[in-house]
This record gives sequence, C-alpha cells and structure tokens, in this order.
Amino acid sequence: MNKDKWQPIETAPKDGTFVLLYCPSSLGSYMDVYSFTECGGWQCSNFEYSPYPDPTHWMPLPDAPE
Repeated sequence: MNKDKWQPIETAPKDGTFVLLYCPSSLGSYMDVYSFTECGGWQCSNFEYSPYPDPTHWMPLPDAPE
C-alpha cells in the first residue's frame, strides 16, 4: 500500500485502526482522524461520532516525528 496516496474508502481497515479520512460535505470538505468501530460506524479520534462522516477516501496516518 502506498502511504502517500488516498485510497478508496472500500479498502479502509475495519479493525479499529486510526486513519485519516477525506469527507466531502455541502459545508466544505474536511479531513480528520477516525477509526471504524464495532458498531459499524466511523468514530473520531476524540471518541465522538461525527454528525456527517461520509468519507470517500482514506489514508494511513503518517509516521510520528523522530
């Protein structure tokens, strides 16, 4: 997998791994860190559910700085 490229949302991990999501919206596109939960929805990294997470693409998180 290329860590520098956006991937189709259908290929996103569903095991609780945090990833960067791209979500287009009528209010403007945004990106945030989410994980897919056991309940079958995307949960933001601050453990809140977004009111409109309808992501089209995802990307692995970058490596932490050294």
